[in-house]
This record gives sequence, structure tokens and C-alpha cells, in this order.
Amino acid sequence: MSQLSRRELLALLLAAPAAVHALGDESGEWISLFDGKSLAGWKSTGHLGAFKIEGGEIAANGGPGTLFYAGAVEQANFRNFEFSVDVMLRPDAKYGVCFHTAPESAGVPAQGFQVLLANDYRGPNGFVQRSKTGSLCGLRNVYKQLVRDGDWFTVGILVRQRQV
Repeated sequence: MSQLSRRELLALLLAAPAAVHALGDESGEWISLFDGKSLAGWKSTGHLGAFKIEGGEIAANGGPGTLFYAGAVEQANFRNFEFSVDVMLRPDAKYGVCFHTAPESAGVPAQGFQVLLANDYRGPNGFVQRSKTGSLCGLRNVYKQLVRDGDWFTVGILVRQRQV
């Protein structure tokens, strides 16, 4: 994954493998949303070329962009689910995992939820991101850094009915 210096990037998916599990599904099987080879089933908006595949992983390639899952699994309409993705943040990076949203032409989706992935992001004009990785934007903030930049970690999101 390339280092993103002072750039804000919002991504639905940041690394591989990404998988979803439907709660209440008798099989208990996880379903992969990423094939490890291409962006098939994903829609990219914003900066052209913001995402690429490197070594079987989706990598942020610079410039602001959003990657939406638009594939065949559940017709991309997830309700009760558990989502898991392995992520690595570089210094001064800002990402998000969004759900219950819809593709936008650019910028942060107008509807839905975002789990923030940012450890030490500093924006323009001296802005310092106080909320950290794991914050549910606009609802519940985490102020302590839980993971170090450069380390891989797993993000897990559990949604049941109207609870996250």
C-alpha cells in the first residue's frame, strides 16, 4: 500500500480479504467480497486510479476516492451481517469503512455509517483528527490510538437490526 501524505481517502475496502457473514445464516459460512485478483463487483468514484490490486490486496493508490461494493452477493444490500477486513494504515492516512450507503460521484457518502480508520491524520490548515481508528463517525468516538501505523490489524463490524 502506498503512503498517502496529508490526503484524505474514504474507502469501503482497504485490503484483502474482505468477507461478510449473514447473521442467522444456518451455514455459518463467510462470503468473500473480493476475489484477490480484480475489482470485479466494486465501483470506484472520485480520483481515477485511486485503487489498484497489489499482491492480491486492494491498495489505495493516491488521490481521494471511494470504493463501493456493488457485486452480486446479497445484491449489495446487507442488513444483518458481520464484516471483516484486514487493514494497514500508513502515517497520516485517513480511511473509512462505510455501510448502509449508496455510491456518490465524489466525497463522503451522504447517508449511512462510517467506521473511521485514522491514527494521526492532520488535514489542511492545521486540522488534527482527534477521533481515532474504531470511531463510528458522528455517533461514538474513540480517542486512544489502538493500533500502530504500519501494522496489519483486523476491522470487524457487526450489524444487527438497527444496532452497530
